[in-house]
Amino acid sequence: MQKTLLAKAIHNVTITIMKSTHKPICLLFLLLTTGIVQLTRAENAMDKNSPLFVNGTNQPKSIMVTSTIFKLPAAQAEKLIADYTIFAEIPGPTPPDIKGFLGQHPGVRFLGSPRTVCASGIEAKLQTTKSVKFNGTNVDVGMFLNILPTLAPDSSITIKTHLTLQEIGDGTPQEIRTDESDLQIKDLKPGETTSVMTPVSDRTSVLVLFIKAQIVNERLEKIVKKAPRN
Repeated sequence: MQKTLLAKAIHNVTITIMKSTHKPICLLFLLLTTGIVQLTRAENAMDKNSPLFVNGTNQPKSIMVTSTIFKLPAAQAEKLIADYTIFAEIPGPTPPDIKGFLGQHPGVRFLGSPRTVCASGIEAKLQTTKSVKFNGTNVDVGMFLNILPTLAPDSSITIKTHLTLQEIGDGTPQEIRTDESDLQIKDLKPGETTSVMTPVSDRTSVLVLFIKAQIVNERLEKIVKKAPRN
């Protein structure tokens, strides 16, 4: 349908050029238009074969991002993460339970484990919050997480995150305390888990984000491969 409309449009432009008294300018316009059309067709054909797209389609591959977020005592954070890394590498019948492992240590707070699926280059906004009364008004406290995954041609994944923790402070008088951090993870392999750490304004704690990304279009690629070719 689009090709038919495009052909008709080019035909109409050609007729107009032949009748025009400004043929040199119009011919230049026609050459530029034809070149743009050919370039667009070439790009579309290239997209279908790109590793960034589901094989045989123009659909960008989707990425599932799983995150687990903790608030850890600053003095113990690095050791706890190192201990968990060793624990996670021990072979076992089930995946390592990061929440159970870290949660057994005093001072550790589990903040949430949001998960999302989005196309490469599309930002997802997640939150794990609750509404509480503060100075007579309802306030959302908890964790807000923006995730922007980008898939590279070599199938590695870069993830940019904006993490916000909003909570009521322990001081007197009480106040809403907000900590924000921009974190970036580069060259993450699909299925691999990594962690990033950022300090909190109270200086006694750090936020730790464990994150894993997977490409989730394998099933669609199999369907496309099995489809009959015209």
